[in-house]
Amino acid sequence: MKHFILAFLFLALSSRAFAASCCGGGFAFPALIMGDDKAQITSSLSYGQVTDEVLPNQKWIKRGDDNHSQTFKIEAATLLTDSLQSGISIPVVSRQVANEDSTGMGDISLNLGHETFPELSYSR
Repeated sequence: MKHFILAFLFLALSSRAFAASCCGGGFAFPALIMGDDKAQITSSLSYGQVTDEVLPNQKWIKRGDDNHSQTFKIEAATLLTDSLQSGISIPVVSRQVANEDSTGMGDISLNLGHETFPELSYSR
């Protein structure tokens, strides 16, 4: 019930909201090892399509240029020590705009994580 009231107040009292599409399927640290594994490799495939556009004068128009993209991402992480790990994320992006195709590498990211405050007690 508290969540419903909070969401209602947030929506009712907000006068203007800005939003943008961003970072298909992104986390801040996508290759973080959360379990008892020494290493992990994951992959993901995302699809996005732009169907409408809002102009600076707040006019909403329908786009007809068949603008869409697919991103295939491979992510890997490994433990360096018990509290230190590293990871890499390699995306391949394929875009099509008005029947023109292009494919290339996306932004490659390297990650380094450290467990500063480890849980020292066991809990079920």
